[in-house]
Amino acid sequence: HTGKPVIVQFPSNKRYQLPAQREDTMKSVHSAVIKRLGIEDASLFALQYCPVKGIREFVAPDHKLKVYAPDKWKSDAVTSPPIELRLVVKFFPPNPHLFVNQVTRLQFFLGIRTLIIDG
Repeated sequence: HTGKPVIVQFPSNKRYQLPAQREDTMKSVHSAVIKRLGIEDASLFALQYCPVKGIREFVAPDHKLKVYAPDKWKSDAVTSPPIELRLVVKFFPPNPHLFVNQVTRLQFFLGIRTLIIDG
């Protein structure tokens, strides 16, 4: 079983698709995305979803993917719409210039830029 599609938009606006199972937790999806990007301080970032156009909510790490999934995604249908999530900055350290990891620093500043532009 290859899994269902989950698409995550990075702070850089690039999109990453990963296969996931209905019973996977949001914490495991978050970990996979953080690993994919090479971010060292994962606690600064969180996943959001958009239940209603224009409204964004943080996901609960212990919730299963199926909580945020469209109805067709929850079924066993082969073709189903993906769950769409965003990786965003959730916490703001007092001095982000102290980040040792360049990828973490870049994603952090891209995330801040997105917050300013999108409001």
